[in-house]
Amino acid sequence: MAFGFRSSDVEHTLVVLLQRLGPLSRAELAREAGFSRSTVSTTINGMIDRGLVVEGAHIRTEVRGRPAQLVSLAPSAGTAVGIDFGFRHVRGAIADLSHKVLGTAEVELDIDYSPDAGIEAAAAIVEDIVEQAGLSRTNLLGIGVGIPCPTDLSGTTTRSAMIPTWSGIRIQERLAARFALPVHVENESRLAAWGEVVWGAARGVRNFVYLKLHSGVGGAVFVNGQCVSGCRGGAGEIGHVSLDTRGPICRCGNRGCLEVYAGIPAVLQQLTQVHPGINLPKLLSLYRVEDPSVCRVISEVAQKVGQAAGMLCNTLNPELLLIGGSFSALGEPFLAQVRPALDNVSIDLNRGTRVEIGTLGRNASVMGAVARAFQLFGNSSLGRSTQPTPAFAR
Repeated sequence: MAFGFRSSDVEHTLVVLLQRLGPLSRAELAREAGFSRSTVSTTINGMIDRGLVVEGAHIRTEVRGRPAQLVSLAPSAGTAVGIDFGFRHVRGAIADLSHKVLGTAEVELDIDYSPDAGIEAAAAIVEDIVEQAGLSRTNLLGIGVGIPCPTDLSGTTTRSAMIPTWSGIRIQERLAARFALPVHVENESRLAAWGEVVWGAARGVRNFVYLKLHSGVGGAVFVNGQCVSGCRGGAGEIGHVSLDTRGPICRCGNRGCLEVYAGIPAVLQQLTQVHPGINLPKLLSLYRVEDPSVCRVISEVAQKVGQAAGMLCNTLNPELLLIGGSFSALGEPFLAQVRPALDNVSIDLNRGTRVEIGTLGRNASVMGAVARAFQLFGNSSLGRSTQPTPAFAR
């Protein structure tokens, strides 16, 4: 069954803890949540009656008496789907309330595919992964969707040179009508950051910057455990921070944006005379064997990334800079050049920001879309009308 109940703050807190920590005893839940054991026990009994949680194995404790029984979220209590619209693919995943992935699928499409083609591909993927999970549509709580272009708070795509045929499309409305389910649309870089929060390298981190180095350069900013969207939904466009007002022209119309130095097409273009026909796999291969021309260009990319990140660190003072996207495959040698470039721009108080690679790879955005569907639609069904609190903020 899907979420069909109203919940107190106690229930919401227990759901979040079980999502984050896995099966726990009642005593452990009480300790983690800060509630009395009697309150937790009464609440858990009610959640069992609703089919939201189930009791499992007994474990021995140091306290005398009968062994404690573990409580876990019931997989059938609700599922969510994530959809990631890429530049030439649509990817999907479905997970249950305990964040266990039950199925994945992907469809390859032509470059600059139409919104109609994308929506139909997404519909086919939803049918596929629901079948993989052995469920029906009635189990679905909602769908989170990532789009590779700026998207306002109403779920409308704004003008973008990356997928120009999608500009101005009310994609959230169209998807909600197609699926007859709640749909949340968000920029795919922000969703990638959410994926890292729930499943990846940003678990437990409240203040961090996520930087996606891909065909375009995107980003997300987390402050005190919340992703900053801005007044219209345009926060996190780190790729369009101008580093040189007299630099190369960017697709956004400005000059010297980070993207014209660190985007994959721009980097490959610099190397075409030395390595004709070079592509991303070839670049990564040449970087691993320390090809001089490739190492020189990547070193310059690291300097620009560090410069932009340093500006953000002086503004936000984050704990972590997390690198995602295809260029994250450059690995630790790349990060070793970003770190000093970042510190060189940062003031003393803001130096020492950790710089790491995201752990979810190409699945970051689709997993973030799943996470957002649970956070938004799950909390709504739990009777909470406020912005959801991420699991790590509890």
